[in-house]
Amino acid sequence: IAVARRGGIETIANEYSDRCTPACISLGSKARTIGNAAKSQIITNIKNTLHGFKKLHGRAFNDPFIKSEKEKLPYELQKLPNGSVGVKVSMVPSLVIPLSEYTEQYILRSGPLNYNVPQPFQLCGLTREGEGIVTYK
Repeated sequence: IAVARRGGIETIANEYSDRCTPACISLGSKARTIGNAAKSQIITNIKNTLHGFKKLHGRAFNDPFIKSEKEKLPYELQKLPNGSVGVKVSMVPSLVIPLSEYTEQYILRSGPLNYNVPQPFQLCGLTREGEGIVTYK
């Protein structure tokens, strides 16, 4: 997570004192975890742990890349009404809301913040456009 303040960008360390939080969500029967905690649950909860989903953003369900990736992923993909690819669980609120609370605690602001979902450098243009649909205030 990064915050713009004092004329620069400040990167916030997560609960593991790491400045890089993995894009990983684990949905258990009693708890949802994100980041490093979720990544540690991949072995014990593989079907309900989402990882590697950033590369799917903005792509059509019938895209050959999606077809090849679908075979490798332990979670199920589905075709959305607009023809793009989706995952059968609600992952953005699970990821964004705890991160927003953590960020607001860090900078001691009570008002809403604007967020941007980070993108890996290797994303194609279509995928970068798809990332634009993820907004949270």
